[in-house]
Amino acid sequence: MRKQHTIVQLARLTILMLTMSTITGIAWSQNDSTPASQDPDQIRHQVSEQIDAHPEMDGLQREQMRNNLDNCLGHGMNGEEIHALFPLEGSHGHGNAGQMLAMQDQVLGLVDLDLPREPMLTKIMEGRMKNVPADRLEHVLEQTGNNIRHSHHMLVSAIE
Repeated sequence: MRKQHTIVQLARLTILMLTMSTITGIAWSQNDSTPASQDPDQIRHQVSEQIDAHPEMDGLQREQMRNNLDNCLGHGMNGEEIHALFPLEGSHGHGNAGQMLAMQDQVLGLVDLDLPREPMLTKIMEGRMKNVPADRLEHVLEQTGNNIRHSHHMLVSAIE
């Protein structure tokens, strides 16, 4: 009985995550003039220039940002996803470099585990549109990441 209840919960979480991913994908693909349609080299160049020009970053933070950018592009992230993680131009209210790096690390941690990044990126974009403070957004991302990892663990356990 308990295992059946767990499988039902897992199915509901999976359906929710797939629905969120689908909705996000549809929204991103609706407009070809968005940063999502940019060439990866163009994205790399634009974001790298912004990293170099950011007045509040030290050398180590710049290097980590560049490494995260390469990692994101290597995982096939599009322009809109990259710009959500690297809000450098006019980044007032989006947190300091340390907070941006922490958010990038949370998303890349999921990507490295082959888990969906879309729910995290959706939370980031929604939070920024609503002017949610960076420290509060960091907390929400941590919870979202934990939920995704927990759902994955439950799915793997149910399959075994």
